Amino acid sequence: MASKTIFWLAAATAAIQSIATLPPLPAGYSSPGLPVGQPLPATPYVVDNTGNTHNAAPDKGTLDKLVTTKEERLQLKKPVENGSGGFLSDLTFYGGNIGFRAGSQQYTAQNLQFTSCLAAISMIWDWGFTWQNIYVYSCWVAIDCTSTLTSMVFRIPSRCETGAPTPNIVLDNLLVENSASIVLVSGGETIFEGSSGQTYFTSWAMGSRCSSKSGKCSFETGLFDPAPRKPQSLLDGSGNIFTRSKPTYTNYGASSFVVVTAQGVKNDGTGDQSEAISAILKDAAGAGRPVFFPSGVYLIEKTVFIPVGSIIIGEAWSQIMGTGAFFSDESKPQPVIRVGNVGDSGVIEISDMMWTVKGGTAGAILMQWNVHESTKGSAAMWDSHFQVGGAVGSDLRLDDCPKSTGAAKKDCIAASMLFHVTSRGSGYFENVWVWTADHDMDVPHRYIEDGNTTTSVQINIYTAIGTFIESQGPTWLYGTGSEHHVIQNAKDVFLTHIQTETPYFQASTDALQPFKSYDQGFLDTESCQERLAETSFSEGLWFYNTFIKGAVQVIKPRGGIPPLMQKDTDQV
Repeated sequence: MASKTIFWLAAATAAIQSIATLPPLPAGYSSPGLPVGQPLPATPYVVDNTGNTHNAAPDKGTLDKLVTTKEERLQLKKPVENGSGGFLSDLTFYGGNIGFRAGSQQYTAQNLQFTSCLAAISMIWDWGFTWQNIYVYSCWVAIDCTSTLTSMVFRIPSRCETGAPTPNIVLDNLLVENSASIVLVSGGETIFEGSSGQTYFTSWAMGSRCSSKSGKCSFETGLFDPAPRKPQSLLDGSGNIFTRSKPTYTNYGASSFVVVTAQGVKNDGTGDQSEAISAILKDAAGAGRPVFFPSGVYLIEKTVFIPVGSIIIGEAWSQIMGTGAFFSDESKPQPVIRVGNVGDSGVIEISDMMWTVKGGTAGAILMQWNVHESTKGSAAMWDSHFQVGGAVGSDLRLDDCPKSTGAAKKDCIAASMLFHVTSRGSGYFENVWVWTADHDMDVPHRYIEDGNTTTSVQINIYTAIGTFIESQGPTWLYGTGSEHHVIQNAKDVFLTHIQTETPYFQASTDALQPFKSYDQGFLDTESCQERLAETSFSEGLWFYNTFIKGAVQVIKPRGGIPPLMQKDTDQV
């Protein structure tokens, strides 16, 4: 319970969990207010993340309990008003005017509970927002409005409010109790009526639906008939899409943890630490002990093997950095990290780590994931990211790989693949960002302040494949993003909310014409890219809220079915 004013001004995506007591704020400290200058009448009991703009940070953090006691005050608990996220989970809100004010390009929020807020969730804007396992009690308005998945809502006089322009809304596996309206237009008609008792439904939607072989779309409102058939392997015991919160390991005593630096492993970016790390992981897995990597850079020149039974915890993204001749041959790709051997099954848990490379590593596969779960979600990774270039120590920065329109520099060909889930592997992946840097993140601020723009720090780094999934399932990806994304011969895969992006430097590496490197002229006609996604004689695929920027075709099925065109899905 918060008995002091809380100002959460997180600078990155490190998690905040289980806060029991907080130090007092410095004298004279006050809230910076809302981004448009709107005042907050109540200073006490306000959490304010205003002004903390993350244009690409995936995770806003995890906070175990957020409780206020002054319900009569006008309060804004958790604003997320900008950026390209992202993931947020395991929050509890009590009282106030607005529990969560949300706005982002794409985002996933999971396991949230709201009690006695005037409005539980207020949507400012979004391209796409997924809400999963949302519990709302005794709030006048629950969601103000978006798409929601696998949620249970109780005792609410009115549900999702919509205003112009009409959003796409998908409600999936929803239970509502004592609510006169489930979806209504603010100040207007009820679109989806509620009831005085319980109302449960599997799938309801409002928006542009494209389901015919002719490729035609139509605006529809109502229950899905038939509803999507979800593979049982992806569901929990209640029929919901399976989720698993990030472990906190409070059941382990301090002496149970193996601290790698205490075993002689260096985290200062020097020397080859691969053999030492592999040996520690082998011994710890056999003894059932978690392994802790203190913050730093761990240089490795050979593959590190993570065996079944491993529990790995980082500190603010401890970096495992592949480098050297072993990873340099693009004709013979080698994994930097191998998670299990082909055919392995069991428990592997990884959190708060970063996987990266240094310098010319054209043959690097940053992670090869072979392990299959033994129980639902037992093979999992949380809050762990892949980054190639754009950072101090990577030798893939502005001076090394500047933006250009010529042929690719050999030393800037940095990876064969970033993340590969093999055909016999499966996994639960939450807040995993797979990124080939398009700009240098560590350029000094003075460079920008001297009159340069952020586009002047763009860089050309070349990687072949971002995320490649061959898993036969079950595999879940929550709040993930990848610069390149390939799913081939896979099944029983659930992804939400996913984001991908095309490199800006085409066609300097022989991509199809008429692209010109870094030319944004095609944005006027939204025709920078021919297609966003392609399916190959697939079936049982459901896409919710697919949004694009600069592509002519949204989805292109092979087999003679007309593509879904961007111009056909615009809502008027």
